[in-house]
Amino acid sequence: MSVKISKANPWRFFALALGISWFFWMWVILLGWNVFTFPAILFGAFGLFGPAIAEIILISRTHDREQWRDYWQRVFDVKRIGKKCFLLIFPVVHAIAILLNTLSDSPLPEFETAENLLSEPWRILPFCNLYLNFGDLRSLVGVVMHWMVCKQGIMPFSRV
Repeated sequence: MSVKISKANPWRFFALALGISWFFWMWVILLGWNVFTFPAILFGAFGLFGPAIAEIILISRTHDREQWRDYWQRVFDVKRIGKKCFLLIFPVVHAIAILLNTLSDSPLPEFETAENLLSEPWRILPFCNLYLNFGDLRSLVGVVMHWMVCKQGIMPFSRV
């Protein structure tokens, strides 16, 4: 499959993605809602989809079917990233977080989330789904990967 490499400015994507996300998140902040109450959770979830919505908007403006197919394949094809990368990424990210916490002399976390999840086990699977699919790491990696693939023509982790 040959996808046309867009000459678009990646900053348009960054601005649109952050703008959409913060549009939803700003209401939680401005109205002083508790982030764990009903309307705030909904607005927070909508904000998490900012990068995906931005990408859909930008691709829809090109009217290119091949880019649509490529986008949806990238969204749902988990085989694109090998097992070695998954086994490397998660321990390395957590090791860096522990190292930064130690170097900054920050107190250890109280594990309140873990205690809450253990008290209500039915919440573990939804929490894992949100963490793995919509966490900050995935957003950051997604933004960088979008820029590398769509804007620079680089195919990281490709098995071709």
